[in-house]
Amino acid sequence: MFFIERIFRFIWFATVMTYRTIKAFIGCLFLKNKNDFFFSEMKKWANEVLKSTGTEVVVRGTENISPDETYIFIANHTGYIDIPILVKAIPDNIHFMYRKSLEKIPMLGLALKTSPFIPIVRENNKNAMKGVEKAVESLQNSGSIILFPEGTRSKNGELLPFKRGAFLIASKSQKTIIPITVVGVEKIFPSDKKFYFRKGKIIVTINPPIEKLSDERNKLTQQINSLEAFYQEQIKFVKMEVENVK
Repeated sequence: MFFIERIFRFIWFATVMTYRTIKAFIGCLFLKNKNDFFFSEMKKWANEVLKSTGTEVVVRGTENISPDETYIFIANHTGYIDIPILVKAIPDNIHFMYRKSLEKIPMLGLALKTSPFIPIVRENNKNAMKGVEKAVESLQNSGSIILFPEGTRSKNGELLPFKRGAFLIASKSQKTIIPITVVGVEKIFPSDKKFYFRKGKIIVTINPPIEKLSDERNKLTQQINSLEAFYQEQIKFVKMEVENVK
């Protein structure tokens, strides 16, 4: 029965991905208010993806978000499923930055090209800075943005060292920053197994806003180090909490 359920959920997941991607692409091509349409579809996509994979998302701290303000959300990154998890957890329209190379993927690439998301070319420093500038502009002209300061996915749920890029965006924008921790992804979606997932619970903690980041290099480095230590402690605490409940 477990094997049959996994097959059923995989087909459900693939159907959701295909249908929502095509719909978002077509809508963004022909509708005038394409951003509103895209974010509405994205919320539906996130809910359906999580249902199809049997992922329960427990959200803490939504009271720390004001509906009248835009933010920079900073989250740890443990898997591709982080995106629908965060879309569901955050009561706001959020922009993502993505590697421009993802535009080569059939269907997904088309949706990304027409979306309000922000492409960045990591291999090219000049283009990367353009991505930073566009991210700052996006914050000023529309909704919030979410950044993954580790720069890549952690394969075991342990926090990777923070890189400066995300914090440069935060510093330049002078927007309020809200740290978010996501715990439990690596157990539900093991990084060493492709197209595999098991039902389970993810805990998302939306923390209170932190002070604005400095544009002075040494002070910014100190702030990044302090924030990284905070993430390590909170992730460790939530994992211990989950283990004690079992």
